[in-house]
Amino acid sequence: MTTVTDISIPTEKPQRQVLQLNWSDYKWPLMFLLSMSMMGLVFPLGYLLAPLILINRFRSNRYDFLIMLTIFLAGCGFTAEGSFPVKTFDIALVLAFFMILFYRKRGIVKKTTIAWMLYCLSIFFIATFSEETLSIQFRLMRYTFAFGCFIIPIVVFASEDFDIREFFRSLMPYMVIICLFYIIDGFIVCGFIFLPRTPVGGMIPESYFFSPLIYGFPHFVRKYPQALILLALAIYPLAKYYRLRLWHWLLFFGACAACQTFTVISGFLVGAIVAHAQVKHIWRYALGMVAFFAAVYYIDGFLPEKVKDFQSESFLRVKSSIDQILALSEIEDDVDLAEFGSGRMAQALPKIELVSSLGRQWTGLGFLHPTLTTNPKYIIDNEYYIDAEKREEVATNLIETEVLQVYVTTGWLGLIAYFVFYIYTFIMVRKFAYARYYLSVLVMAFWFGMGAYGGLTAVDGLLIVSLAYGVTILAQRADVDKVGSVKLRYE
Repeated sequence: MTTVTDISIPTEKPQRQVLQLNWSDYKWPLMFLLSMSMMGLVFPLGYLLAPLILINRFRSNRYDFLIMLTIFLAGCGFTAEGSFPVKTFDIALVLAFFMILFYRKRGIVKKTTIAWMLYCLSIFFIATFSEETLSIQFRLMRYTFAFGCFIIPIVVFASEDFDIREFFRSLMPYMVIICLFYIIDGFIVCGFIFLPRTPVGGMIPESYFFSPLIYGFPHFVRKYPQALILLALAIYPLAKYYRLRLWHWLLFFGACAACQTFTVISGFLVGAIVAHAQVKHIWRYALGMVAFFAAVYYIDGFLPEKVKDFQSESFLRVKSSIDQILALSEIEDDVDLAEFGSGRMAQALPKIELVSSLGRQWTGLGFLHPTLTTNPKYIIDNEYYIDAEKREEVATNLIETEVLQVYVTTGWLGLIAYFVFYIYTFIMVRKFAYARYYLSVLVMAFWFGMGAYGGLTAVDGLLIVSLAYGVTILAQRADVDKVGSVKLRYE
């Protein structure tokens, strides 16, 4: 029987239209995101409203429900570990497991399920070479399995018609509101109210409804990108179908300024190039990207510097990030290398050295837990850290560059499995009408992972990537149904 990958669905060249949204478009997204903020602040009303809104949207608007469910399960800077009795990621994993178990899988869904299971088994097999017990390793290992959530959008729309244009349009109010929340928290209240869980865990005291963390104007705070990475889902439709108004752009740039995360901001530009550019025109977009960052670099050089972790950095963190890259030409020893990349190499060097000294280059050290792992073989004293209190740590503790983290944890075998699996997921859908949508989100997630946010081993990044993959399959099903004259097995 012919499968959906055997046919290319013709599509008309899209015409970009000015994004027009009214109050009815914002009403439900705003209520849901405010309820998420309340849950992040541990205010009881949020715990009542969010489930009720999800139920309402499931009955009335599956597009809203799917987006809301993704935000709820990923947390996205609204909620985090400790906001609920159980981790929302575990809820996502259980949902995906039972949906895959009981959903009738055919065609592309069956192929993807088999590939995902082989990937999970390969990671589990590699972990058995570590001296750490599997019961402890599984606490971190399970995060790498989150791609299985691709099944959720497919099941949600199993009995419903799906229109990817409607999905794209439904995304836009969430993106606008999230950008607004970044600006309010970052530059107006200067605290953690609308996005209460955007600091890195443990960096500052947590913000609660009855004891909110507000510094007040003009003590601007950096808002980390856990929520902003959701915009990766909207980059493709913005490049293809919508033109933003001036105030939309001001909100977007304001949110990026509040976020100050170079890998995320540059990742959006990379995603836009992947989404929009033809291969023969990529050089034009690349030059435009270089010109844009040259202008931002110049502006950032005039802004006052700030001090973080005993080191100075530029206000927008663009100039300081680029300066670190340019400093590579002056590296003479490991100490100079350790200062590269905002401490990323300082995090990585002793851990990579331990992998080599133990002869674990192919299988890595395993999924070691930062507090439960007690084997002295895996505890290191990191001489490259400036802060003496952080020097003693578990050997696989956070490395803010995902590919290095994967190597230290699972070695060369893990890296091979990592790249083969995600490249294969694109190969499976490469002939689909909206394959470029999935590719753009996948590339952005990989790029984000270079800065430790929203990567392909992080829950929030994987939930976004799996959603884009599931939507790509749904869009192909809808296009195939429109053909009518050919019966194809799309599931």
